[in-house]
Amino acid sequence: MTTKIAGILLFSLTSMVVPAQTGGDNIYEFLNLTHSGLISSVGGSNVSLPGINLNFAWHNPALLSSDFDKNLALSYSNYIADINYGLVMYSRSLRKKGNIAGGLTYLNYGSFTEADAARNAVQMVIDGCEHHTVYNYLQKKRTELKKEKLKLWETPPEEK
Repeated sequence: MTTKIAGILLFSLTSMVVPAQTGGDNIYEFLNLTHSGLISSVGGSNVSLPGINLNFAWHNPALLSSDFDKNLALSYSNYIADINYGLVMYSRSLRKKGNIAGGLTYLNYGSFTEADAARNAVQMVIDGCEHHTVYNYLQKKRTELKKEKLKLWETPPEEK
């Protein structure tokens, strides 16, 4: 009886401490990218900073006012690892009805050079290739990718 109680107590205490998974908090974490340099400088969140920058209304719609009437916001960022993202936003003030704004975000992850080799390796396993063949294929592709990356640092030969 006491071992059952001790087991239940131990299980309940460890389940409170051990997290279920690692990683991000949200699935669509890329939606939290900030489109304004000023918003980024205050930590990526704007609660009450007023101004005439339409990007503020993207992060906090309560800041949308008639000051933004016929305002257009364009934003582009060349982010790390060949990731690009941007924002286009327009605002109008409607007489006696309020203010309205609409925006469109753009996100491009760039190219995934390693993804093609991984897909081909999985297909080779599905097709019944031996594991050492697949491993050798992946090693060859890895070497080729390393050589391609090194070419970026080579200086071109001087023309005579």
